[in-house]
Amino acid sequence: MINETKDAVLLDVRTLEEYSEVRLNKSKLIDIYKPNFLQLIDELDRNKNYFVYCRSGSRSKTACVQMSKMEFKNLYNLANGIIDWHGEVERG
Repeated sequence: MINETKDAVLLDVRTLEEYSEVRLNKSKLIDIYKPNFLQLIDELDRNKNYFVYCRSGSRSKTACVQMSKMEFKNLYNLANGIIDWHGEVERG
């Protein structure tokens, strides 16, 4: 679905350390634990389609709830996170 969606953005809400180890190709990191998380989210284009992920789906679910409250309309939570991802990844 990601590859078939116009204006798709892969949004990783894990920590920099997790992101540095393994991440989905072409993903953007915004760490949900950072104090400026909501400010960084607020700067994103609300017209794009966001596919949000973390390790197991919990943090990404929280991020999607927050983004929805900020009037983002096109949100998709990768429910089981990167641990259940079967596509390509980047390492290191």
